[in-house]
Amino acid sequence: MKNLIYIVMLFASYSGKSQIINIRDQGIVDIAPGQHYKDVDNLLNPFEGTWVFDDGIRYLKIILVKRINHYNGSYTNDYIYGGYEYKVNNQTLVNTLNDANTIYNSRLKYSIYGNGIFESYDQPICNDCDLNEIRLFLSLSEPASILNGSLIIKKTNVNGQEAIKLNLTGSNSTYYKDGTPPPPGDFVLPSGDYILIKQ
Repeated sequence: MKNLIYIVMLFASYSGKSQIINIRDQGIVDIAPGQHYKDVDNLLNPFEGTWVFDDGIRYLKIILVKRINHYNGSYTNDYIYGGYEYKVNNQTLVNTLNDANTIYNSRLKYSIYGNGIFESYDQPICNDCDLNEIRLFLSLSEPASILNGSLIIKKTNVNGQEAIKLNLTGSNSTYYKDGTPPPPGDFVLPSGDYILIKQ
């Protein structure tokens, strides 16, 4: 009987603790209830901040914030979330910057979110990355077009200023209610490459 009580107590103490999985290992380890996908090596930290692209005609501002230990009802994870503003000729076409100041109960409500870590050799291969350099993979949604896309972000330097190189790829898969007109075919924010300077 003592052994049975010991086994039950051991199981109860083990099941109350989450197993920590490094976010770098997310495709290798299956997602399971109770796990914590943790930014063990603080890989997300360098991407936090306010970043701006401005070529005199187009203006893009992105705010990225790190959230830690967020429980989604099944497991916890650390991730980046945020919002963006896009202007052409000083006219605002998209503004979700408020997402960076809001705590939602689901990361899917943010216009920018994720914690995917890409190594230099991951697809798409990074030809100008150092061997051990990582890139950040995030999802981007655009409320006006109801489209989703992806951001691949690489840290860089422009004339001594901290910067990020961002590649936006829009999605061609759109979903809309039957009987209503389909949404526009692409993001208001054009797909492509952008260099943003840290503010």
